[in-house]
Amino acid sequence: MGIIMPRGVYKIVKVDKSYTLTLNEQPYLEVPKKIYGKAAKYAMHFYNTFKYSDKSLGVLLTGTAGSGKTELSNMIGNIALRNDMCVIIVANLTGDLELANLIDSLENAVVIFDEFGKMFPVYVQENMLTMFSNSIGGKKLYILTENDKNMVSRFIRDRPGRIRYHIEFDRLDRDVIEEYCADHNVSETFYEELISIYDKSTVFSFDHLQTLVSEHKISPESKLSDLIKILNLKVLGNVVKVVPTRAYKVDSEGNIIEEYDISNRNGRSLTKYDFDNGMWMYIDIKKKSKEDDGEPKFSPTISVRINNGTVIKIEGDVIYCKENDIIIELNFVETK
Repeated sequence: MGIIMPRGVYKIVKVDKSYTLTLNEQPYLEVPKKIYGKAAKYAMHFYNTFKYSDKSLGVLLTGTAGSGKTELSNMIGNIALRNDMCVIIVANLTGDLELANLIDSLENAVVIFDEFGKMFPVYVQENMLTMFSNSIGGKKLYILTENDKNMVSRFIRDRPGRIRYHIEFDRLDRDVIEEYCADHNVSETFYEELISIYDKSTVFSFDHLQTLVSEHKISPESKLSDLIKILNLKVLGNVVKVVPTRAYKVDSEGNIIEEYDISNRNGRSLTKYDFDNGMWMYIDIKKKSKEDDGEPKFSPTISVRINNGTVIKIEGDVIYCKENDIIIELNFVETK
């Protein structure tokens, strides 16, 4: 049996060299008065799955700040509080095994990790795998929030036996934008321009939407494109894509000794924003065919995985990456 805390919102703090639980004065977690999109549906689904399960359940929420991760985790926590559970907030700590052991000792609790990857180094995360798998410890609903999904161990991502659910908050659904704009009586011209920018952007959070609508209410005569130029929202607007254009091998003196055809891309194309933030691009390449007696030689296809960690240099609009001794050139292509 684990430790069962009375109903309430608790925060784990470090006093001297030990961790302890402190009770918050507020009986519930803060959520907006109106919830847009599918968050309420998701929150109830996650709680019900946990309620009728005989083991712990994990939910991973990743995406940019201001995208709705905290609101969803708080909604799940409030459902649990209404059902006489306790909520444990783990935030602003340097995670270690002692902290992980304290969490593991709890039972019948919702545990919310704020910026999980930032708190817990990968080697500590990998020592927590048994806890998430519920091989030991009491039943808990774990909620892990993280801005950068690459900060979460690969032994946690895509492993539903450990963390069952994963929602990536990168782009709002169009119906959320429509409903929010209707509630705030924006002009038709503004709405059309907003949708045009949304359609070109791979990242579009609720924070972005609120800011743009607020600016429109302050300056209704201004074009949205002009407002974006002065806002701290450079991820919106024109989208710069990263397109692989050439692949080859060189010798020790830099001479090209083998060239490859980029036969197809087996992953989605990336924007520069995606690439800069560590997302992977998978491309298929094969040696350029050489003909003997008019017959082309067969060349096997090679799958290459690249991201900003494989960059060796950038010159102008060309990125040079290297993986498996193969140099891949990528170009920045701006779409209007």
